[in-house]
Amino acid sequence: MKWTCLLAFATVLFLVTGARAFAQDGGTFELTWYSVDGGSTTALTGGTFELGSTAGQSDAAGLAGGTFTLNGGFWQCFLPASVTDVAIDDAGGGTAQLGWSGSGLYDVWRSGDPYFGAGDGGSTQEVDDVTSPHHVPGAIGDPANNHYFLVLAQTGCGTSGPSNRTGEFDFALIPGS
Repeated sequence: MKWTCLLAFATVLFLVTGARAFAQDGGTFELTWYSVDGGSTTALTGGTFELGSTAGQSDAAGLAGGTFTLNGGFWQCFLPASVTDVAIDDAGGGTAQLGWSGSGLYDVWRSGDPYFGAGDGGSTQEVDDVTSPHHVPGAIGDPANNHYFLVLAQTGCGTSGPSNRTGEFDFALIPGS
Protein backbone atom coordinates (compact mmCIF):
# COMPACT_ATOMS: atom_id res chain seq x y z
CA MET A 1 0.00 0.00 0.00
CA LYS A 2 2.82 2.37 0.92
CA TRP A 3 4.58 1.79 -2.43
CA THR A 4 1.30 2.21 -4.36
CA CYS A 5 0.69 5.64 -2.77
CA LEU A 6 4.30 6.68 -3.38
CA LEU A 7 4.12 5.55 -7.03
CA ALA A 8 0.81 7.42 -7.54
CA PHE A 9 2.29 10.59 -6.02
CA ALA A 10 5.43 10.30 -8.16
CA THR A 11 3.29 9.84 -11.30
CA VAL A 12 1.19 12.92 -10.52
CA LEU A 13 4.31 14.94 -9.73
CA PHE A 14 5.90 13.88 -13.04
CA LEU A 15 2.77 14.78 -14.99
CA VAL A 16 2.51 18.17 -13.30
CA THR A 17 6.17 19.13 -13.59
CA GLY A 18 6.70 17.75 -17.06
CA ALA A 19 3.42 18.79 -18.60
CA ARG A 20 3.23 21.34 -21.39
CA ALA A 21 0.14 22.05 -23.44
CA PHE A 22 0.09 23.08 -27.07
CA ALA A 23 -2.26 25.76 -28.34
CA GLN A 24 -4.17 25.18 -31.56
CA ASP A 25 -1.95 27.71 -33.30
CA GLY A 26 1.16 25.67 -32.42
CA GLY A 27 2.34 27.90 -29.52
CA THR A 28 2.96 26.64 -26.01
CA PHE A 29 2.34 27.76 -22.49
CA GLU A 30 3.75 26.44 -19.26
CA LEU A 31 2.69 26.47 -15.61
CA THR A 32 5.87 27.05 -13.66
CA TRP A 33 4.54 27.44 -10.12
CA TYR A 34 2.23 24.83 -8.63
CA SER A 35 1.49 22.45 -5.82
CA VAL A 36 -0.33 19.14 -5.92
CA ASP A 37 -3.86 20.04 -4.90
CA GLY A 38 -7.26 18.65 -5.78
CA GLY A 39 -9.35 20.10 -8.56
CA SER A 40 -13.02 20.52 -9.33
CA THR A 41 -15.54 19.30 -11.86
CA THR A 42 -16.34 22.91 -12.77
CA ALA A 43 -14.58 23.76 -16.02
CA LEU A 44 -12.99 27.13 -16.67
CA THR A 45 -12.82 28.14 -20.32
CA GLY A 46 -11.10 30.88 -22.26
CA GLY A 47 -10.46 31.04 -25.97
CA THR A 48 -9.51 27.57 -27.14
CA PHE A 49 -8.56 26.28 -23.67
CA GLU A 50 -10.59 24.53 -20.97
CA LEU A 51 -9.44 23.63 -17.45
CA GLY A 52 -11.33 21.32 -15.12
CA SER A 53 -10.78 18.44 -12.68
CA THR A 54 -7.11 19.22 -12.33
CA ALA A 55 -4.26 17.82 -10.32
CA GLY A 56 -1.56 20.40 -9.70
CA GLN A 57 -3.96 23.30 -9.36
CA SER A 58 -2.06 26.40 -8.30
CA ASP A 59 -2.44 27.66 -4.74
CA ALA A 60 -4.62 30.65 -3.88
CA ALA A 61 -2.94 33.20 -6.10
CA GLY A 62 -2.84 34.21 -9.75
CA LEU A 63 -0.45 33.29 -12.51
CA ALA A 64 -0.21 35.41 -15.64
CA GLY A 65 1.85 35.17 -18.78
CA GLY A 66 1.16 36.59 -22.22
CA THR A 67 -2.58 36.53 -22.79
CA PHE A 68 -3.25 33.79 -20.21
CA THR A 69 -4.21 34.14 -16.56
CA LEU A 70 -4.79 31.26 -14.14
CA ASN A 71 -6.46 32.06 -10.82
CA GLY A 72 -6.02 29.22 -8.40
CA GLY A 73 -6.94 28.02 -4.99
CA PHE A 74 -10.68 27.74 -4.77
CA TRP A 75 -12.46 27.79 -8.12
CA GLN A 76 -13.74 31.23 -8.92
CA CYS A 77 -17.44 31.35 -9.47
CA PHE A 78 -19.29 34.26 -11.06
CA LEU A 79 -23.00 34.94 -10.98
CA PRO A 80 -24.61 35.10 -14.41
CA ALA A 81 -25.45 38.47 -15.93
CA SER A 82 -29.01 39.73 -15.63
CA VAL A 83 -31.29 39.33 -18.62
CA THR A 84 -32.10 42.74 -20.09
CA ASP A 85 -34.34 42.00 -23.08
CA VAL A 86 -37.35 39.97 -21.90
CA ALA A 87 -40.27 40.54 -24.28
CA ILE A 88 -43.82 39.24 -24.34
CA ASP A 89 -45.84 38.27 -27.41
CA ASP A 90 -49.31 36.85 -27.95
CA ALA A 91 -48.95 33.21 -28.99
CA GLY A 92 -52.70 32.88 -29.50
CA GLY A 93 -55.45 31.28 -27.44
CA GLY A 94 -54.65 33.42 -24.38
CA THR A 95 -51.06 32.13 -24.24
CA ALA A 96 -48.20 34.52 -23.65
CA GLN A 97 -44.82 33.80 -25.22
CA LEU A 98 -41.90 35.16 -23.22
CA GLY A 99 -38.61 35.47 -25.07
CA TRP A 100 -35.09 36.70 -24.32
CA SER A 101 -31.59 36.33 -25.71
CA GLY A 102 -28.98 34.13 -24.12
CA SER A 103 -28.49 30.45 -23.60
CA GLY A 104 -28.60 28.44 -20.42
CA LEU A 105 -31.32 27.85 -17.88
CA TYR A 106 -33.65 30.47 -16.44
CA ASP A 107 -36.33 30.86 -13.77
CA VAL A 108 -39.52 32.74 -14.68
CA TRP A 109 -41.48 34.62 -11.99
CA ARG A 110 -45.02 36.06 -12.27
CA SER A 111 -47.04 38.61 -10.30
CA GLY A 112 -50.04 40.90 -10.65
CA ASP A 113 -47.81 43.78 -9.46
CA PRO A 114 -45.75 45.33 -12.28
CA TYR A 115 -43.01 46.38 -9.80
CA PHE A 116 -42.54 43.04 -8.01
CA GLY A 117 -39.34 41.24 -7.13
CA ALA A 118 -38.76 37.49 -7.24
CA GLY A 119 -40.05 36.04 -3.98
CA ASP A 120 -42.10 39.10 -3.01
CA GLY A 121 -45.53 38.53 -1.50
CA GLY A 122 -47.99 37.82 -4.29
CA SER A 123 -45.30 36.62 -6.69
CA THR A 124 -44.97 33.00 -7.76
CA GLN A 125 -42.28 31.10 -9.54
CA GLU A 126 -43.91 30.26 -12.84
CA VAL A 127 -41.25 27.70 -13.78
CA ASP A 128 -37.58 26.98 -13.21
CA ASP A 129 -34.78 25.75 -15.45
CA VAL A 130 -36.32 26.70 -18.80
CA THR A 131 -34.91 28.15 -22.00
CA SER A 132 -36.27 30.88 -24.25
CA PRO A 133 -38.97 31.07 -25.51
CA HIS A 134 -41.34 30.04 -22.72
CA HIS A 135 -45.13 29.80 -23.14
CA VAL A 136 -47.56 30.73 -20.36
CA PRO A 137 -51.13 29.55 -21.06
CA GLY A 138 -53.98 31.75 -19.82
CA ALA A 139 -51.81 34.82 -19.27
CA ILE A 140 -53.33 37.10 -21.91
CA GLY A 141 -56.85 38.44 -22.51
CA ASP A 142 -58.48 38.57 -19.07
CA PRO A 143 -59.11 42.17 -17.90
CA ALA A 144 -59.59 40.92 -14.32
CA ASN A 145 -56.10 39.37 -14.22
CA ASN A 146 -53.04 41.11 -15.55
CA HIS A 147 -49.70 39.33 -15.39
CA TYR A 148 -46.13 40.65 -15.19
CA PHE A 149 -43.00 38.56 -15.55
CA LEU A 150 -39.30 38.66 -14.80
CA VAL A 151 -36.55 36.18 -15.62
CA LEU A 152 -33.51 35.13 -13.57
CA ALA A 153 -30.49 33.44 -15.16
CA GLN A 154 -29.19 30.31 -13.36
CA THR A 155 -25.74 28.73 -13.08
CA GLY A 156 -24.08 26.43 -10.59
CA CYS A 157 -22.82 29.60 -8.87
CA GLY A 158 -26.26 31.05 -8.21
CA THR A 159 -28.92 33.32 -9.64
CA SER A 160 -28.58 36.60 -11.54
CA GLY A 161 -30.27 39.80 -10.57
CA PRO A 162 -33.78 40.35 -11.95
CA SER A 163 -34.40 41.01 -15.61
CA ASN A 164 -36.44 43.85 -16.98
CA ARG A 165 -40.10 43.29 -16.17
CA THR A 166 -42.59 42.73 -18.92
CA GLY A 167 -46.26 41.94 -18.93
CA GLU A 168 -49.64 42.43 -20.42
CA PHE A 169 -52.32 44.79 -19.29
CA ASP A 170 -55.88 44.16 -20.39
CA PHE A 171 -58.72 46.50 -19.55
CA ALA A 172 -62.42 46.29 -20.25
CA LEU A 173 -64.08 48.91 -22.43
CA ILE A 174 -67.40 50.01 -21.02
CA PRO A 175 -69.66 51.66 -23.59
CA GLY A 176 -70.47 55.27 -22.80
CA SER A 177 -67.66 55.81 -20.27
